[in-house]
Amino acid sequence: MVGHMVIPHLPERLTMDSTEAHKALDSAISTFSDIDGDAGALVTGWVLSVSVVHPSLPGSDGYFSSHSPGLPYHSQLGLHHSALEEMKITVMANHLNGRDK
Repeated sequence: MVGHMVIPHLPERLTMDSTEAHKALDSAISTFSDIDGDAGALVTGWVLSVSVVHPSLPGSDGYFSSHSPGLPYHSQLGLHHSALEEMKITVMANHLNGRDK
Protein backbone atom coordinates (compact mmCIF):
# COMPACT_ATOMS: atom_id res chain seq x y z
CA MET A 1 0.00 0.00 0.00
CA VAL A 2 2.76 2.45 0.87
CA GLY A 3 4.51 1.84 -2.46
CA HIS A 4 1.39 2.66 -4.43
CA MET A 5 0.65 5.68 -2.24
CA VAL A 6 4.15 7.07 -2.70
CA ILE A 7 4.85 5.83 -6.23
CA PRO A 8 1.40 5.49 -7.86
CA HIS A 9 2.77 4.53 -11.28
CA LEU A 10 4.18 1.20 -10.05
CA PRO A 11 2.51 -1.86 -11.58
CA GLU A 12 0.74 -4.28 -9.28
CA ARG A 13 3.60 -6.82 -9.61
CA LEU A 14 7.17 -5.78 -10.26
CA THR A 15 9.82 -7.98 -11.75
CA MET A 16 13.17 -6.76 -10.48
CA ASP A 17 16.29 -8.01 -8.82
CA SER A 18 17.13 -7.37 -5.19
CA THR A 19 19.28 -4.31 -5.96
CA GLU A 20 16.49 -2.67 -7.97
CA ALA A 21 13.97 -3.53 -5.25
CA HIS A 22 16.16 -1.93 -2.57
CA LYS A 23 16.54 1.21 -4.70
CA ALA A 24 12.74 1.38 -5.12
CA LEU A 25 12.27 0.91 -1.35
CA ASP A 26 14.90 3.58 -0.60
CA SER A 27 13.10 6.01 -2.88
CA ALA A 28 9.63 5.15 -1.51
CA ILE A 29 10.77 5.40 2.12
CA SER A 30 12.46 8.76 1.50
CA THR A 31 9.33 10.07 -0.21
CA PHE A 32 7.14 8.71 2.58
CA SER A 33 9.39 10.41 5.15
CA ASP A 34 9.08 13.69 3.24
CA ILE A 35 5.27 13.36 3.21
CA ASP A 36 4.65 11.98 6.70
CA GLY A 37 7.78 12.91 8.67
CA ASP A 38 9.32 16.07 10.04
CA ALA A 39 10.30 18.71 7.49
CA GLY A 40 13.94 18.35 6.52
CA ALA A 41 14.40 14.92 8.13
CA LEU A 42 17.01 12.79 6.38
CA VAL A 43 16.53 9.02 6.20
CA THR A 44 19.83 7.42 7.19
CA GLY A 45 18.69 3.81 7.23
CA TRP A 46 15.62 1.63 7.41
CA VAL A 47 14.48 -1.83 8.45
CA LEU A 48 11.31 -3.36 7.09
CA SER A 49 9.52 -6.30 8.69
CA VAL A 50 6.72 -7.86 6.66
CA SER A 51 4.10 -10.32 7.85
CA VAL A 52 3.19 -13.01 5.31
CA VAL A 53 0.87 -15.98 4.93
CA HIS A 54 2.41 -18.89 3.09
CA PRO A 55 0.24 -20.02 0.14
CA SER A 56 1.04 -23.71 0.68
CA LEU A 57 -0.04 -23.58 4.35
CA PRO A 58 -3.38 -21.75 4.73
CA GLY A 59 -3.72 -20.19 8.15
CA SER A 60 0.02 -20.08 8.68
CA ASP A 61 1.97 -16.92 9.27
CA GLY A 62 5.54 -15.85 9.02
CA TYR A 63 7.63 -12.83 8.24
CA PHE A 64 10.59 -11.59 6.33
CA SER A 65 12.81 -8.65 6.98
CA SER A 66 14.89 -6.38 4.80
CA HIS A 67 17.05 -3.34 5.44
CA SER A 68 18.72 -0.51 3.61
CA PRO A 69 21.90 -1.64 1.89
CA GLY A 70 25.00 -1.20 4.02
CA LEU A 71 23.11 -0.71 7.29
CA PRO A 72 25.28 -2.30 10.01
CA TYR A 73 23.83 -5.19 11.98
CA HIS A 74 23.88 -3.22 15.26
CA SER A 75 21.89 -0.42 13.59
CA GLN A 76 19.35 -2.93 12.28
CA LEU A 77 18.90 -4.29 15.81
CA GLY A 78 18.62 -0.76 17.18
CA LEU A 79 15.85 0.13 14.72
CA HIS A 80 13.95 -3.09 15.50
CA HIS A 81 14.33 -2.41 19.23
CA SER A 82 13.17 1.20 18.88
CA ALA A 83 10.11 0.12 16.91
CA LEU A 84 9.26 -2.49 19.55
CA GLU A 85 9.63 0.02 22.40
CA GLU A 86 7.50 2.58 20.53
CA MET A 87 4.80 -0.03 20.00
CA LYS A 88 4.81 -1.00 23.68
CA ILE A 89 4.46 2.66 24.69
CA THR A 90 1.64 3.21 22.18
CA VAL A 91 -0.26 0.12 23.37
CA MET A 92 0.17 1.14 27.02
CA ALA A 93 -0.93 4.74 26.34
CA ASN A 94 -3.98 3.55 24.39
CA HIS A 95 -4.86 1.17 27.24
CA LEU A 96 -4.51 3.88 29.89
CA ASN A 97 -6.59 6.29 27.79
CA GLY A 98 -9.29 3.66 27.22
CA ARG A 99 -8.73 3.48 23.45
CA ASP A 100 -8.02 -0.26 23.39
CA LYS A 101 -11.64 -1.35 23.57
